[in-house]
Amino acid sequence: MSGKKEVARKLLWRAFVRLRDGGHDPQDVFYGALENVRPMMEMRTFKSGPVPFPLNPRRAEGQAMKWIRDAARKRTGQSLDVGLAAELLAAHQYKGSAIQKQEDVHKAAVANQAAAHFRWRAGNSKTPGSIDLDRKEYRPRGRRANKRLQGVMSEQPPPRPSAPNRGEQAI
Repeated sequence: MSGKKEVARKLLWRAFVRLRDGGHDPQDVFYGALENVRPMMEMRTFKSGPVPFPLNPRRAEGQAMKWIRDAARKRTGQSLDVGLAAELLAAHQYKGSAIQKQEDVHKAAVANQAAAHFRWRAGNSKTPGSIDLDRKEYRPRGRRANKRLQGVMSEQPPPRPSAPNRGEQAI
């Protein structure tokens, strides 16, 4: 078994061994680095431009892991486990490329906070969240869009009862 997961596990364990040999607790360094790099906001681009969005904790943790991994890959001249150990330690100490990436994202979010109200708009509709069913390109995608469509449909009168089945007799 030498798949990608196994390779990733071996690299992480080697990085933990290097941290332990350096006199640090690998678990504290890992969780501290994740906590320090975890972003609070992310930038999404719409027609109106970049808009800051708050992140849920699970996505924020995933972003932090990706940034630490990418920063470790950019450290040239050393193997990935050495770079990962160095980047985890740097992030634990509020240093390194991953921390810089998080600060850049937060600076962009603060700079564009005036556009934050655009995230509540649903296209060109008059009221936020309303749906124009006459628009040809409207196709509900995903669970939330279907729920929103059901809410609009429930405002319409209920359907008429159908004719009785063949087995039943009308009275």
